[in-house]
Amino acid sequence: MGRAPIEDAIEAAKRLTRAIATNTTETTASKEDHDVGNTIEQDEESAAEMDDESSTSQDDDTEGKTGNTTAPQHVERALRPPRGSKPTAGWAMAARGHSDPDKMRIDEARHEPDWPAFDDAVRAEVDALWENKTWELVDLPEGKNVTQTTMLCARKRGADGSIAKHKARYVARGDTQLYPNDFGEVWAPVVRYSTLRALLAHCTAEGLTLQQLDVKTAFLNGTLKEEIYIAQPKGYERGDPTKVCRLRKSLYGLKQAARAWYLALKEVLEAAGFTASTADPCLFKRRFGRIVCYILIYVDDMLVAAKTKVAANRGVAANTKMLKATVMGDPSCFLGFHIQRSPDGTKTYMHQRQYVTTLLARFGLLEANAVRLPMGAGSKLSKAGETLTPDHVTLYQELVGALLFLSGGTRPDIAFAVGRLSRFVAAPTVAHLAAAKVVLRYHKGTADHGLSFDAKGELHGFCDADYAADTDTRRSTSAFIVSFRGAAISWCSKIQATVVASTTEAEYIAASAAAKEAVWLRRLCTFLTGTTAAVPLHCDNQSAIALINNPVTRARTKHIDVCHHFVRDRVESGDLTVTFVGTGEQTADALTKPLPVPSFTKCALNMGMAAAVPEGEC
Repeated sequence: MGRAPIEDAIEAAKRLTRAIATNTTETTASKEDHDVGNTIEQDEESAAEMDDESSTSQDDDTEGKTGNTTAPQHVERALRPPRGSKPTAGWAMAARGHSDPDKMRIDEARHEPDWPAFDDAVRAEVDALWENKTWELVDLPEGKNVTQTTMLCARKRGADGSIAKHKARYVARGDTQLYPNDFGEVWAPVVRYSTLRALLAHCTAEGLTLQQLDVKTAFLNGTLKEEIYIAQPKGYERGDPTKVCRLRKSLYGLKQAARAWYLALKEVLEAAGFTASTADPCLFKRRFGRIVCYILIYVDDMLVAAKTKVAANRGVAANTKMLKATVMGDPSCFLGFHIQRSPDGTKTYMHQRQYVTTLLARFGLLEANAVRLPMGAGSKLSKAGETLTPDHVTLYQELVGALLFLSGGTRPDIAFAVGRLSRFVAAPTVAHLAAAKVVLRYHKGTADHGLSFDAKGELHGFCDADYAADTDTRRSTSAFIVSFRGAAISWCSKIQATVVASTTEAEYIAASAAAKEAVWLRRLCTFLTGTTAAVPLHCDNQSAIALINNPVTRARTKHIDVCHHFVRDRVESGDLTVTFVGTGEQTADALTKPLPVPSFTKCALNMGMAAAVPEGEC
């Protein structure tokens, strides 16, 4: 079937966008838009194949041509209505995102069909607050501020998406606290995802057993130094309703609550003989004879790892003796990440299959056709283009934010595409929304893909750069990826802060950024494994390697800022070794530019990306 001319498709897309903005429907022009939409819908499969075929071209001379032809097709598909629906102008380019229906305030929960379950959860929360002696009833002193509060309700779902339990949380509104009377220091650490991935990789290689804990009403264990007053939970008051609650312990929502809880938990663990890592203050360990026990904490969620179940149980007991915690056994879903281990413990899969499915449903793409690339080879995005309406700007920001969680968790294969899209969140265009939708369609075919750890592979990294790739600023893109035990544990794709004068300088700056992460990960892995070997860093630019290994000043490099010479210093100290790797073996290449299918697939495999085993077969 013949395809409508590109110019007609773009013009139709612009008319549809203007109609959406004014909340009207197409009349005279709707017939033409309908024809364009039907043409795209009927030829959707062939269009997806055309994208994949065009992306396999590796000829740099055709890069501009490829980018100019794929972008309008993406615009057409971004404006195409869902299959089986009429192409009215009221339909928003991609399905309208919406907030999480499982999270709400108590006044909204009262109208839900499962309100009795929410009511039980609220009563349990209030009972826990009184039993924990979180507050005492007093008269409000003159001149004191009452911090406002609210009751939040949520449905907690398991790995399969079913409702596991109903939960309520009485929280303070930190925005109504007054400094310095109501709070002082507020900073508190949470574990980095890189640390979680490194621990899982180490557990896989050493065959460690894992236990998951959930501390009940964790923030209520923190002790407050400030004098703070709140009202009783409305509808669940006890005693004199005219009195207020003076907090004796921390409460969720207070600005200092997280800090108070971390300090209390750290005190408990140190009393039990655990010591915190200098690389990450949320990773602790203790030796029981020759056996090492690790505890990783993320607010009130914990992982305990040890070689034997006896040692793991001793680590669990260190928490349960002093804190009310639920022992959940082997972790299957931790911080939104699915964790699957093979029966013999030689492989661990970490993925976000349920989250991807939720995103596809949220943005109306469950029935969309999958594509093989998150961004077609040669695709270029710039600030110029047809601007979006305010509602669609919000939609774009929601979608990019959701994709950022994916790319930072278990999907290094989309790091470049999401990094590129995040540059335009302030003023996105139709082409940007279309490109974001393509990334989501890529997940349609790879929903179960994630990181696969095994017992092979020491700590090593790759660094790369794409010179002057940004068409708006002419800045280069830096990228690095660090792998451990068969899969990536840290990665980054980021535009450089300044314009550089050569590919050598761009690669040198990228190597410096990779060196900083590698040095930190070396310290972290030393805490886990006890080994202190130098980290191999692979670069595909001989000039940059020569500049790293030979600290001389040349006319073309004398202007490089001193902060970028960090990699040279670490090579001299023996923390790193920088070696050459061919472009065909450069794993970080997928984090600097859109690649054709064969090259992208190879890079994804080298990152440790693999399809997770279906539940029950792991």
